[in-house]
Amino acid sequence: MKRVFWKTCLTALLALLCLTAVAEEMEVQIIAGPEAEAATVSMDDIQIGAPIEVADNCIFTPTSYEVVDSLDTYKEGQTHADYNANNWTTYNSGNEAEYALLRMDILNLRLSPVDFLEQAEIKVISDDKYEFAGWCYQYNYDNTFYDTERTLDANTQFVISPADQFAISPMYTGHYAFGCTLPNSVIGADTPLRMEIKVAGNELTYNIRK
Repeated sequence: MKRVFWKTCLTALLALLCLTAVAEEMEVQIIAGPEAEAATVSMDDIQIGAPIEVADNCIFTPTSYEVVDSLDTYKEGQTHADYNANNWTTYNSGNEAEYALLRMDILNLRLSPVDFLEQAEIKVISDDKYEFAGWCYQYNYDNTFYDTERTLDANTQFVISPADQFAISPMYTGHYAFGCTLPNSVIGADTPLRMEIKVAGNELTYNIRK
């Protein structure tokens, strides 16, 4: 009787191990690729829709630039914008300022996960003399709630809480918002205006106005 019992347990254990192995095999697993280089690149005039590759590091693709007066964000630990649950919030720029918002995708070419916002620095320079501190947020496209009230996909429009910021796995793409709160006088001027971004050891400049 004991032999039958242990044989049954062994069979069940082997079946569980096989299922676990199959589950792991179904995940994306990178086993080889080019070695990451330590060299950094300075890009002083990035363009919307134009990918810029940093060899064996990452590919930056600015996707849009706009001036907005609000930014929707998930609260910490939340994964959808449920109006009834009140698990999201909206930041407003106020009457005397606007948000300059540059959205960018970053494809990770390294062999290890990268938190692209770790130690990131953003600033906007107006007329080559006024400097404004910026900020950055991340989107999580795996959040799937559909915002029917405003007919938009909340996962692609609502940034996540900084507490939920996550690293990007090899050959995956991270989605980010780089922004700065600017006075209306700066937004409406015709003097040069640029956003300078330091991320993952690279320096990028987006010329809002030349």
